[in-house]
Amino acid sequence: MEKISLELALETLLNKVNILKEFEEKNILDSLGFVLGEDILSPLNNPPFNRSPLDGFTFNSFDTIGASKDNPAIFLVKSEIFAGGYCDDKINKNEAFRIMTGAPIPSSCNCVIKQEEVHFDEKTNTLKIYRELKNHENFCFEGEDLKIGELVVKKGEVITYNHIGVFASLGIDKVKVLRKPKIGVLSLGSELLMPGELLENGKIYNSNLFTLISKLKFLGIDGVMYPPMSDDPTLVSQFIEKELKNIDLLITTGGVSVGKKDIMHDVIKELKANRLFWKID
Repeated sequence: MEKISLELALETLLNKVNILKEFEEKNILDSLGFVLGEDILSPLNNPPFNRSPLDGFTFNSFDTIGASKDNPAIFLVKSEIFAGGYCDDKINKNEAFRIMTGAPIPSSCNCVIKQEEVHFDEKTNTLKIYRELKNHENFCFEGEDLKIGELVVKKGEVITYNHIGVFASLGIDKVKVLRKPKIGVLSLGSELLMPGELLENGKIYNSNLFTLISKLKFLGIDGVMYPPMSDDPTLVSQFIEKELKNIDLLITTGGVSVGKKDIMHDVIKELKANRLFWKID
């Protein structure tokens, strides 16, 4: 085909692409931008225990039945529970624990009240509550956000910083990812110089190479940058044949018009390759 539409060109190329099926294991911080190669199922309940959503006090809600401003329920505060700590002591009637946000709620307690709603005497460790509380009020249940075995991230998603945060919250330090394609970029033209070289008469700097490599990096692809080659079809075809063993795809720029030095038409013949189309309308 000579000249085709952009849509047909994309469809034609995609029909010829071999899907990568090689996977590798990456530390979660190194997995950013990769395609996830496995379903991530939660290995734990999140939260992993019943926990307090606020700073306050925890006790049995039934001990507040009938409590009011005029008739407060009075509790003895046994001890304090902090985030990262653990306490599962049993409490008797009208006993309570002081508890901080994120701390585990003891099994003998079924509610939490904000510290701003109560009167607590630190000298006597006595607590006054002026209203009734409901069973499981201000109570975060184990597995409330995620349960063991629940699907968290689907295979095939591109890993973002949000995913990495989720992996870390589940205790996952490594994930299976799809290997990124390795794409080479080769520019053709005896007139091309690399940036930093002295600009000679008749020469120009090779901007296409850097634009294409940068675009690949932006897309999360490993780009291989080759030095520009002169307009010699035999040398170019030999180079391409050799390098195609080391990369997944090769992009060439230059040498595709109709001038005497536009050698890619000859290169295609020497490689015994098929030209799918030439030019996009």
